[in-house]
Amino acid sequence: MSKLNKMECKEDHILYRLISGVHANINMHITHFDFDTDGQSSPPDYKRYFETVGKHKERINNLFYTYSFVLRAVNKLSGKIDGFSYLSDNKDVNDHVKLQLNNLIESSIRT
Repeated sequence: MSKLNKMECKEDHILYRLISGVHANINMHITHFDFDTDGQSSPPDYKRYFETVGKHKERINNLFYTYSFVLRAVNKLSGKIDGFSYLSDNKDVNDHVKLQLNNLIESSIRT
């Protein structure tokens, strides 16, 4: 196998793990924040969580992998946050977004 094919395989594997982690996260949120047909919040469905995520070690591992991947990206962003311009023409919205991003970065660095 050529070096290029090995790189493509590694990239495919990383992408698979990231997508699997996002999918596990979505399933966790669906089972925790479910709504009935009338739009009323229903209690968390732990049985459904266990069936879709909890009993699958690979999905849990991919969830943590995705979390750490995003956390590293946020940490890399930390030195560049002041240079960002935001799409809103509203200064209050821009200030709020900047504050939230700074809070996320501070939290990620502590983690």
